[in-house]
Amino acid sequence: MKAFSSKTYAALVLGVLQARHHFVAATLDLTVNIRPEIRLENDNLVLHSIDLMEKYTVLIDSGHISRRTAKVTSEEEFKRGGKGSVNSMTGSASHKTGKMRNDFNGDLSRSLLENSSTADQLLAHNLEDKSSIWHVDTIVTENLNTVLHTTGWKLLGSLLIEWFKIKLLYAFENRVFMERKAYVKRHDGVYSHAWTAEKGYVFEIGLPEPIHPGSAREDDQFLRVTVDRGSSEQFPAKMRVDLDTETVSIPPPLYRSCQRDLNILHFWVAKDGNGNAVFQGAYSSINDLAIMHPCELPKMAITVRIPDAGSFRINLSAYTVYDEGICTFLIMQSKDDALVLGAPILESCSVIIRNTNRELAYQFLCRD
Repeated sequence: MKAFSSKTYAALVLGVLQARHHFVAATLDLTVNIRPEIRLENDNLVLHSIDLMEKYTVLIDSGHISRRTAKVTSEEEFKRGGKGSVNSMTGSASHKTGKMRNDFNGDLSRSLLENSSTADQLLAHNLEDKSSIWHVDTIVTENLNTVLHTTGWKLLGSLLIEWFKIKLLYAFENRVFMERKAYVKRHDGVYSHAWTAEKGYVFEIGLPEPIHPGSAREDDQFLRVTVDRGSSEQFPAKMRVDLDTETVSIPPPLYRSCQRDLNILHFWVAKDGNGNAVFQGAYSSINDLAIMHPCELPKMAITVRIPDAGSFRINLSAYTVYDEGICTFLIMQSKDDALVLGAPILESCSVIIRNTNRELAYQFLCRD
């Protein structure tokens, strides 16, 4: 088997992934505006620019607040398996608290379905329901589609500094962001992760899509699914969604099936600088039609089914990077035998989250 492990390749893949990871993390988190203004230098907060006794207002940028009505499947269509313009799949996961935004030097994967028992103890303590970190002077709320959402906070400068210290707030490219997972797991409401050609990766608050009860749940982190690669190949699997990574990790039996077809298309295993195996080949190995219209290349797609909750299709060509005629598929063998979908899934499906009574319910809406 042909292998690619040059320093040039490693620099290419690692550099692109690091840049895309920064971009995705920032665009999926919530942009916030702070008044009075604070001072940032090289993406770091200038502490002396904050008056400890001054009252500051932290407001989620209006671009994250949605009041529109989305087109979704009806209850009848959902029961029939999501036949219609949009397919849906649901699941639920109990939780208490969650991990905060990870350092870019560590593990980039943080599951949306992650159980809080693995969370960093200090940050978990800070995010407890009765923790003083959330005890602000005033909470700003908005009624969006009959659901009351928290959209801002008024707090003293001393507490604002603490929010930066625990990375609940952070600076990136001279803007301030709030870590989305901490917000979603703290506040009741409806939230949507999606991707659009105009905006790229987006996170919105207040979308009114109905969330059907999730019954296909193995535990707090995984959903039980069946993965199809055609009528003759079906693989039982557990699945989670990690929006902090750009790769797709596939259980061993399914991975071997994908590897066989990729090899036929002249894509071979390549090692990145961390020893992770992905696939690389010439851009010309797949014709332009297949690149522009991946649905025309069935072997590069898989269908994920949840019992009694419909299905959606994943085009693996979404997990690619290109450079000077070289195409790299960011497809890896899963280390925990799970199907792990990274952020590119949002190019095909919206991930809707509803937080009610401290339980997260998930729905995946696939755009045809």
